[in-house]
Amino acid sequence: MTLEFLKRNLNLKILSICLAIFLWIYVKQTQNILSGVTSHAIFWINLETINKPPETIASNLPEKISVTVKGAPKIIENLKNSDFKAYIDLLNKLPGTYPLKINVAPPPGVEIIDKYPNQILIKLERIIKKKFAVLLKLQGKLKQGFGQGDIQIMPADIWISAPETLINGIKEVQVILQTNQIGTNLAQKIEPAAISNNNQIIFDKLNFNPKYVQVRLLPRGRTNIYHLPIHPNISADLKSGFIIKSININPSAATVSIFRGKSPEFLTTEPIKVNSAHKNFIIKANILPQSGISILSEKAVKINILIEKKY
Repeated sequence: MTLEFLKRNLNLKILSICLAIFLWIYVKQTQNILSGVTSHAIFWINLETINKPPETIASNLPEKISVTVKGAPKIIENLKNSDFKAYIDLLNKLPGTYPLKINVAPPPGVEIIDKYPNQILIKLERIIKKKFAVLLKLQGKLKQGFGQGDIQIMPADIWISAPETLINGIKEVQVILQTNQIGTNLAQKIEPAAISNNNQIIFDKLNFNPKYVQVRLLPRGRTNIYHLPIHPNISADLKSGFIIKSININPSAATVSIFRGKSPEFLTTEPIKVNSAHKNFIIKANILPQSGISILSEKAVKINILIEKKY
C-alpha cells in the first residue's frame, strides 16, 4: 500500500521536491546578496575636548567636523548627529600649541570611512583673573549750567577672567553713560566693555564679575566738591609691653561731592581691629560711605601701622 502511494504521481512529486530545493537556494543567495548591501552618509558632529586641565581654555577648534560613514541601510537611515562623539584628548597637556588627532566614536554597526579635518593645531592657554578699574565715558550733553559732578560707579573695580593673551591685551574697561540732555539724578545698569591696546572692543571669551555695574550721575549744578581728610577707625588690643608708634594712611584725603548738605570734618574707614599684634603690618580698608556724599577718588586706603615695644 505504501509503495503504491509513493509510485502514484511520482513525476509530480519529484518536480515538487526539485522546485522546493531551487526556491531554498534562491532565497539563501538573495539573503547573502542583501546582507552585503551598505549605505553611505555624511554627518556634521560637534567637536568637544576631554581631560582639559583646570583653569585653561582651548582655542582654534572648529565647532563641527564632517564624518563619512557606512553601514546597513536600516541603521544608517536612523542615525542622528548626536549618535556620534567627536573629541580632542588633552590629557596631561600643558599650555602651548599642539597638533592633535580628532577622535570619533561611532554607534554600533557603523564604520567611519573618513573625517575632516582629521587633525587640528590646538592652542591651550591659561585662564587669568585680573582686576580692572571701571572708567566712565559720557555721551551727550547736559542741560546748560550743569557739569559732570557726582559720579558713582558701583563697584568701582571689576574682575575679568579670560585667556592670558586676551587679558594682556586689555588697555582699560569702560562704561558709557547716555546723558540725553538730563539735568537731574540718573541711575543706569550698564554692561562694561573691555578695550584693547588697539582701542577696539573685545567681545569674545571674556567673563566679567560682576556682569553689570551701577552708574549714577548727579550734575554739578546741584553739588559741592570737597577734599576731606581720612581718619582710620582703629581699635587695638596689643600684647603687654607693645604700643602703636605711628599710623600712616595713603591716600590721606579723599575728593567727595556733597548733594545739598553740610560737609563733615573728615571721613572714616571701616573698623580695623589690631588684636595681640607685636609687629608692623599693612592693611587695606574701605572708606565708609555716608548718606548724600559721593567719593570721587579712591574708595579704599592703605594703612601702615608701626608697632614697637615699650622700654
